[in-house]
Amino acid sequence: MHCTPIGHGTFGIVFKARLATDPSQKYPLAIKHMVCKSFREHKTVKHEADLMHAMHRAGLECIPRPYDLHWLKDEGKAFLIMEHLLGSTLEEVIDSVFHQRPVNSPAMLVTLTNALLRPCAIALIKVAVLILLHGLDLKNSNAMVTHSPRQVIVKLVDMACSQQQRPGQKRVRGGGTLHHMAPELVSNYIDKAAGRPTTCYDGFACDIWALGVMLIQLLTGRLPFWPKSGFDYLSMQALLAQWVCLLKDLPAYNAGSTELITLYGVTELPDFYSAV
Repeated sequence: MHCTPIGHGTFGIVFKARLATDPSQKYPLAIKHMVCKSFREHKTVKHEADLMHAMHRAGLECIPRPYDLHWLKDEGKAFLIMEHLLGSTLEEVIDSVFHQRPVNSPAMLVTLTNALLRPCAIALIKVAVLILLHGLDLKNSNAMVTHSPRQVIVKLVDMACSQQQRPGQKRVRGGGTLHHMAPELVSNYIDKAAGRPTTCYDGFACDIWALGVMLIQLLTGRLPFWPKSGFDYLSMQALLAQWVCLLKDLPAYNAGSTELITLYGVTELPDFYSAV
């Protein structure tokens, strides 16, 4: 099997692969290689594979199609085989436009601005309603984009942090990317690090917050909150301090992305957004 690395995350590295024994293979595969030496890592790997299969059985086309999960238990490795997605991540599209690279045009980003967040939101609602899934680690680097003259197709990747929950059920634990985390989720991490009790939160509301952060980056080319990399205590304190200043006049900060955009003050947009 010939493999080329195409991406990586917290839980593994993704390769594009073709079977060496089948050179006529029409489409390449994507293989996520994950280390799973501990019981917790083993559980995370199986959890992601099971969720992807559940979403596929529910008829959701907003994720890569899963094929199989192979284990090398003696070596502590797992390989999740799935559909290879052609195209770019939304973050790559944003970066190419705002840094004036010739890969994509401003007109394309205007089209994406109109068309992209809607399928992202629809995908989020379908996932939440059909299989009661929250905590998708929503961010522009986890949204794969393909486009044609007729439509823009968005598929969400990386299910490792997701959790299923009953209607009305609150979450205690969670994961994701610090830049996109809602304040209540970051507060839990700070309380846990300080030895204080954590509180339950609404997973779907946190997903809506992350969707708002995605939209701000799409409109401005930058993230609204800039903590240092990692989950260190000081970075989280600094991030929460930014939110305190921004959210003090907003009574329901997790009500949706519209309030977040209004509060952030997205008023000076590039000229090519006049069509949005």
